[in-house]
Amino acid sequence: MIAGLAILMMACLPAQAKKGGSGLHISGDRSGGILNPVMSRLFVQRVEEGSCAESSGFVAGDEIVTIEQNIVAGKRVRELMAYWKSLETDDGVHFTVKRDDESLDLLLCGPPTR
Repeated sequence: MIAGLAILMMACLPAQAKKGGSGLHISGDRSGGILNPVMSRLFVQRVEEGSCAESSGFVAGDEIVTIEQNIVAGKRVRELMAYWKSLETDDGVHFTVKRDDESLDLLLCGPPTR
């Protein structure tokens, strides 16, 4: 598990961090060193009940394939962390996840429904 990335993705989604975070806890498979390893796969470890992530349709075990159409596999952890911090979230963040051999498009923390 990559604790730093999990904490970052849980707490630093810019627009949602001020509202208690996204509720998305992740972990990943990595290789290639300690300081800046390469991410081979990224998974949803846990989704907080009643959170933005839960209402967006994320479930534990989802494999995150893309974030805003950027493929996760093969990216360095620091690159992913910097990218995550740079995201504008007013309209939500688009993810493609793999669940039970299906590809799903999910929108994390989109604009509020009126």
